Amino acid sequence: MALILAEQKFDADGFDAPVIGIAADMGLHDSGRHCHRRHQLLFAAAGCITIELADTLCLLPPSRAAWIPAGTAHRVLMRGVVAYRSLYFAAELPFPAPPLQVVEVNPLLREVIERMAFWPWDWPVEKQAGLLAVFGEELQAARGENWRLPFPTDARLAAWLDSVHRGELPPRLNQLVEQVGASERTVSRIFIR
Repeated sequence: MALILAEQKFDADGFDAPVIGIAADMGLHDSGRHCHRRHQLLFAAAGCITIELADTLCLLPPSRAAWIPAGTAHRVLMRGVVAYRSLYFAAELPFPAPPLQVVEVNPLLREVIERMAFWPWDWPVEKQAGLLAVFGEELQAARGENWRLPFPTDARLAAWLDSVHRGELPPRLNQLVEQVGASERTVSRIFIR
């Protein structure tokens, strides 16, 4: 089974197959900060995903995919309905492992991701090999893009950033300025910088 319910627990590291795919329709979701022993590709067939890394937020619109190397600590946030796809790859890949990146998803790569997200978890390895080779070629050829936003480093926002890292939803700008004791214009400049 590859289609899972939003509230269903899933541990990709508990499988031996070269590729494990999952698909789910999710609303409000916070994965919490975690990492995998496997490489991960995140993709939203519909909706947007936010990925929180150590010092960066990464926005992931529907026509893009994020490659997260094994061992990379991250947190996945979704608000609104997202057609979530996640592929988990064994540490040993039949293609060169790319760095942490967001890539443009062309129509062929999109269809390969969809197929892999829904294939059975016990699908024989020999049947996976051909599609895995196509996936590797398309991922290597995909155009990388910068959808990363660094977290602000201004000390006045430290308490706010801690609350965001704990999973709290960000406040509106007028609420944030009251918390940090700065004007809307100052806080806006900090974020722009």
